[in-house]
Amino acid sequence: MGSQALKNPLNTIVRQADCLQARIELARSDSLEDRQSKLKIVQGVHQAVARMRELIDNILDYSKIGRETVVCEDIDLGAIVKQVLHNLEWAIQDVDMNVEMGNLPTLYGNRSYFVQLFQNLLENAIKHRGHEAPHVKISSTFDGEYYRVVLEDNGSGHSFSENDDTQSGVGVAICRKVVELHGGRFWIEAAKEGRGSRYCFTIEDDSAKAEVGDTALGAS
Repeated sequence: MGSQALKNPLNTIVRQADCLQARIELARSDSLEDRQSKLKIVQGVHQAVARMRELIDNILDYSKIGRETVVCEDIDLGAIVKQVLHNLEWAIQDVDMNVEMGNLPTLYGNRSYFVQLFQNLLENAIKHRGHEAPHVKISSTFDGEYYRVVLEDNGSGHSFSENDDTQSGVGVAICRKVVELHGGRFWIEAAKEGRGSRYCFTIEDDSAKAEVGDTALGAS
């Protein structure tokens, strides 16, 4: 079943909600307070439909990973993060997010999957930001065999076990599946300062070893 077939019932709900909204706005017999109360309910319907559409897209994305032929190549994770920052430029500016990036390695893998991974993690940091402007730090280390890449945010934080994605949403489940498809390991842990989360994954070095250090990249 395709995305459109799954979304057709939602489109019907939206059309009905639009008709209801028009009738409420024209109902002069109701007080202004009553109309505003009813319009708030309609707005809630639109928001619920938007969340359902996003969930459908995420579930379909999750189901596709690994089912098609995976084309792998040497991929520069730093270049991929920059591409994702460009993709999310407006969303990042809207919340005044700052992204600090260390030198990231070049790995052997599927480019589109890693774009999806970093985009999901950055969107997650935007969505679950705290009261302060969101700040994300992306770093990596190398132990001679495996690269460990960490994305740390200062958001609301999570408290789940290593293999539990039930509270983190389909987006994080997609990240786990991408990493495991590449023979790696993905997990979540609390940030060192006690606020936010650290999304970590390890990937075995299958290519020329890159230098790992610290430089800064700002995005706001």
